[in-house]
Amino acid sequence: MGDFSGRTFGQYQLLEMIDDMGETLIFKAFQPNMNRYAAVKVLKPGPARDPQTVQKFRQEGEIAARLQHPNILPVFDMGEQDGLHYRAMALAEGGALRERLTLYRDPRQALGLINQLLSPLEYLYNQGLVHGNLKPSNILFDAQARPMLADFSVLQAPGQFHNAYLSPEQVQGGVVDRRSDVYALGVILYEMLVGEAPPPGMIVSPRAKRGDLPEAVERVVLKAMAQNPEARFQSPVELRNALDAALRPLMQAPPAPSPQPASQTAYHPPLQAPTKDTNWPAIILGGALIIALLVCMLVGGLSLLPRIRGGTPTPTPSVMGAFPLPPTQPPVAPTLPPVPPTQPPVAPTHPPVEPTQPPIAPTLAPPIEPTHPPVEPTYPPVEPTQPPTEPTHPPIEPLPTGPGAEPPTRPPLGEGQKPGFPICGSISFLGGAVVFGRGFLAVRTKRRT
Repeated sequence: MGDFSGRTFGQYQLLEMIDDMGETLIFKAFQPNMNRYAAVKVLKPGPARDPQTVQKFRQEGEIAARLQHPNILPVFDMGEQDGLHYRAMALAEGGALRERLTLYRDPRQALGLINQLLSPLEYLYNQGLVHGNLKPSNILFDAQARPMLADFSVLQAPGQFHNAYLSPEQVQGGVVDRRSDVYALGVILYEMLVGEAPPPGMIVSPRAKRGDLPEAVERVVLKAMAQNPEARFQSPVELRNALDAALRPLMQAPPAPSPQPASQTAYHPPLQAPTKDTNWPAIILGGALIIALLVCMLVGGLSLLPRIRGGTPTPTPSVMGAFPLPPTQPPVAPTLPPVPPTQPPVAPTHPPVEPTQPPIAPTLAPPIEPTHPPVEPTYPPVEPTQPPTEPTHPPIEPLPTGPGAEPPTRPPLGEGQKPGFPICGSISFLGGAVVFGRGFLAVRTKRRT
């Protein structure tokens, strides 16, 4: 009846239809004076012509309005307008259990929901009431996913309604008590675990629909749905305790590994302790050969050090016991020893006198002939009193200090004097690497096996 949308019932403006419950329609509405949203249930015009149906609708609203419990949907208002009866309730923003059944397929999650429903049911029993209409569409959730009971049933004539959630005594007009709610909880538990409700008046094994369901859980569901009220659990608390005991081994046991085909199973031999027959002689011999290689490299480096520094290398025996070849040409000795000066040069004690007048150019005049003979020396030449002293040490070659001076050159090295790795170094390196590698691989193989 979509024509109800946009109409106003009392203080509530209908916005959109939420659900069709058969005899009633549920709309989302807005209450302006309280500035809040609400759910308005409107009795359809056809059932509204039946006085018993109208009386039942009003009695359900009056009972719900007196209840005060956080898990019971509160009723705000109730009235009649234009021959249509309505009831305003709190809006369940989380929807109904009918839309969330897949979230409780795990038996442990289903047990948690039943634990939350025990408190409102016990509150009803203490008030002398029975819900009598438990089903997934009457278990609602608020914005915090908290379950709330709604639409309490009033005793009805036998055979008037028949669905899968009504107990046999309700259908046959028998005594209705808390065991009727136990039957409805058993059907709801069946539907959460299997995914569908059993046919009305029939009992189907849950394991026939779901093979991985534990047998202990199946026994709890079947006992809750027993046709005889005396064979059922006598209260929802007994149902909860039995389900908890059936799930306790499942919650304590570790999860079983998923089976794998035999062809895909790989065999891994057990680990063994490493054997003690390690090839230590091979390892020691390889290490000794590598050390010999390092010694050869060190001796070769020391022999090249004087040449790197620029001095004359001294003959150093090699590892093979031979000395380096001498130079092919003898060194050139100096022909004449230099004579050192006997006295240091005398430096001038006064600065040179600069001329005060410019030089006078000579005049051209004829040369004057001498008028007297040349004067002869009157004293004989002085002879040295001591013979020259011979030098007692080799001459020291002065280092070039002027610009463009070149460093002293030395003869190139001969073929026997070229640096390089000795033959023993190559043999030591190859032998050590082979022996040491074989020993190391032998140790790793022993440890892995």
